[in-house]
Amino acid sequence: MAELLRRLRMLFNRSRFRAELEEEMRLHLNLREQQQIASGAAPEAARRNARVRFGNATVIRESSHSAWGWGWLESLAQDITYGMRSMLRSRGLTAVALLSLALGIGANTAIFSFLDAVLLRSLPVRNPSQLVVLGEGGQLGQTGRYGSTDLYSYPFYRQFQQKQQVFSEVATLFSYNPDTHGTIDHRDQMQPITADLVSGTFSAH
Repeated sequence: MAELLRRLRMLFNRSRFRAELEEEMRLHLNLREQQQIASGAAPEAARRNARVRFGNATVIRESSHSAWGWGWLESLAQDITYGMRSMLRSRGLTAVALLSLALGIGANTAIFSFLDAVLLRSLPVRNPSQLVVLGEGGQLGQTGRYGSTDLYSYPFYRQFQQKQQVFSEVATLFSYNPDTHGTIDHRDQMQPITADLVSGTFSAH
């Protein structure tokens, strides 16, 4: 965060930093020139030798510019400015693009919400990772497959619940759910409802 603030401060005070850089470069050149003159060189030759020894001033400016962190910030600012101007010039195209983007975001949000509810979100029970389903859990109360182990009778469930020593509790769900009708909130007319018949231990865990 401190580095980012420093770069932003330099970005908004570019003129001052550039002036300081130019002043520092000028002082270095003058110092090298004075050293050449002190060594016996003529003023013109001393000036030329000082510039050769100092190096390419443009490269030094660009290196300092990059070290100060202006490059990518200026590019980002230029890209944003160019994008805003382009959007204002083509308002119809901008509206279509924004609408497409909104529809895409909405569709992705809906898909993620569905996947989150179906696949990602944990079941609203205590210790969902410790739940175990006996069988495939895919038969709807009936099967023509010989020797199927996906369905269990209620007497089998009662015996298993009383004698098993592995699980903390066992619950059962009646898998065959025919169309059911009933009344809700004391209404007069019957209406289709979805109901599950479960054992008394189902909601406890």
